[in-house]
Amino acid sequence: LILLLCTVLVLSGCSGLPGRTNITSLLSAPKFSQTESDIIKAIDNHIGDNITLRHSTSQGYSAPVQFIDIDGKDEDEAVVFYYAPNKGANIRIAVLSYEDDDWKIVSDKEGLGSEVFFFSAVEFEEMAAKQLLVGYNTGNSDENFFVAYFNDGTEEPAEYTESCQDIIVGDVTYDGYDDVILTNRTADGRIRLRSLTYAGDSDFKVVGMRNLKYYNIDVTQLIMSQSKDGETVLYADYRDNYNQMHTEGIVFREEGKMFNPFPVTVVSRQWEYSTDLNCVDIDGDGYIETPSVIHEERTEEPAVLKTVEWTDYTLAQPVRKYIGIYDTQEAMFVAVPDSWQNNIYTKYNGDSWQIFRKTEDEGTAENDDNMLLTVAQVEYRNEIETGAYSYLVYKDAKTWHFSFGKQVELSEIQHMLKSVTDLE
Repeated sequence: LILLLCTVLVLSGCSGLPGRTNITSLLSAPKFSQTESDIIKAIDNHIGDNITLRHSTSQGYSAPVQFIDIDGKDEDEAVVFYYAPNKGANIRIAVLSYEDDDWKIVSDKEGLGSEVFFFSAVEFEEMAAKQLLVGYNTGNSDENFFVAYFNDGTEEPAEYTESCQDIIVGDVTYDGYDDVILTNRTADGRIRLRSLTYAGDSDFKVVGMRNLKYYNIDVTQLIMSQSKDGETVLYADYRDNYNQMHTEGIVFREEGKMFNPFPVTVVSRQWEYSTDLNCVDIDGDGYIETPSVIHEERTEEPAVLKTVEWTDYTLAQPVRKYIGIYDTQEAMFVAVPDSWQNNIYTKYNGDSWQIFRKTEDEGTAENDDNMLLTVAQVEYRNEIETGAYSYLVYKDAKTWHFSFGKQVELSEIQHMLKSVTDLE
């Protein structure tokens, strides 16, 4: 139990990817290192005006200045996204190199949108330098732009531009180099995926294309992983207008062509909540699992707690990895032992929730003898006494108290505490 408690104290949650829009945030009262200050000064002098740096909390550039060895000479260049008051409404991208004890502008260009929702530095075949891939948000979700900046050491490097909605990169042609997958909305309301591979001469060619199954949908997540067979799989999560979420898998074969890897074409689930229930590697084995919702006869008002199972559908025979309780208020999932299925029910109490073992008379089942687990968020950790059957779990800035019934076995406690996942 002591060893288990120590393990719980260092548990950290898995975060779902954030939405594609509104992820770029303006820095307020930033604190820069001397190097970053020197870079800002170099851009200020180049522009002739004070600039405002921009950065994202994810999507490839979590710091306002990115240091990347672009030219492969074992010295980092600086990539900076910024606003200049007198240079238009669009965000700008600058690349600087450190020469003669000073930072100098290599290239400085106006972007194609007011925000950046994607950034990656990748290598393409037969190109010595890394190329910068950027997704610009125009404020119109149907008209964003993908831009590839091909670095060749000149102030005006070549560019490749396409309109798109979403972007993800990965090796789908199995040649050791990254390829690009873009989504676009078709005239009839569907989402089309296209895989592009580098074709030389600052250009791309389309090697795969397919439409997602349903119409009038919004993509909530694109995530790429490997199957147990070693194939690259793209998971597309999306939401329709009927309170349903869907997961569709695409496997890449024959030099980037797209095929369906699931025994079932699409995994769907009823989902009335504003938070998205996307697929994720829920058990930490390196492979993506897809959620589905189990609807029970007993319901709550409001329906805060849902029974969710996670399955690996890329196998010839799908394998369920977890079944458990999803707290829709806190976007937290807790697995339960498989033997508990159909033998438990949940109760939400506003500031906590519980799992009870079913009895013949459920009306009298809510007592200590039938209580299996109580989960409550706590503010003051020192007020909670931990030990046998009582554990604190830390998830980001939140602390949760897990109090188990004495009939719960240690192996069941370990199973549940290991599975606690923050999906927000």
